[in-house]
Amino acid sequence: MISGNTRITGTSVLWGEVYATDNVWIDNSEISQGAYISDSVTIHDSLVYGQCRIFGHALIDQHSMIVAAQGLTPDHQLLLQIYDRARVSASRIVHQAQIYGDAVVRYAFIEHRAEVFDFASVEGNEENNVWLCDCAKVYGHAQVKAGIEEDAIPTIHYSSQVAEYAIVEGNCVLKHHVLIGGNAVVRGEPILLDEHVVIQGESRISGAVIIENHVELTDHAVVEAFDGDTVHVRGPKVINGEERITRTPLAGLL
Repeated sequence: MISGNTRITGTSVLWGEVYATDNVWIDNSEISQGAYISDSVTIHDSLVYGQCRIFGHALIDQHSMIVAAQGLTPDHQLLLQIYDRARVSASRIVHQAQIYGDAVVRYAFIEHRAEVFDFASVEGNEENNVWLCDCAKVYGHAQVKAGIEEDAIPTIHYSSQVAEYAIVEGNCVLKHHVLIGGNAVVRGEPILLDEHVVIQGESRISGAVIIENHVELTDHAVVEAFDGDTVHVRGPKVINGEERITRTPLAGLL
């Protein structure tokens, strides 16, 4: 059903119980299988498939693929949604993902029930797409960025979160119960954070680093690996103040 001031331009195809209304603009795009699009949404050169809600002033462009699917997570009722002033470019948003607020998503693969919202940005490039899955969240003014080197792909799994003004860049894998916030900066080559890791304050992690099992990094603490070494920090530990770690601590010394 097409109503209101909806504009359909270019080579566009709409089929399969699609609803487009209000001031929607669909240009050179395919919309199908139950998509509900309203308000002032703009869709250029993209594909939208399946039961989803796209509304507000959302913009989808640059050959993005929005593929909604329920039944792959414990929440069988949740619909994929993109709304407010969110912008999605050159990305794949699938399953029941949620993109909203003033979020910017470029060159990313976001699936399951992952969310990007507030003023957060998730930005990959033509070589490497950022990957968010499960119930991962990026919000606040946080930035998650891929590099251009091979495997410089941030991957955020499970219930991990990147928040506030934190920056995560390059080959970083966040797994179970990881929170990166404050003004923390995490730049990987590679970095693995797993099992109740909190990175906040002005702390910084770089190089080849593994941090796991109830570790908190705060204040101006630094964990940094050099010259091909890997630094492995295993908790429970709190690393704070001006503390700086550049090699794997001996058991009992940290």
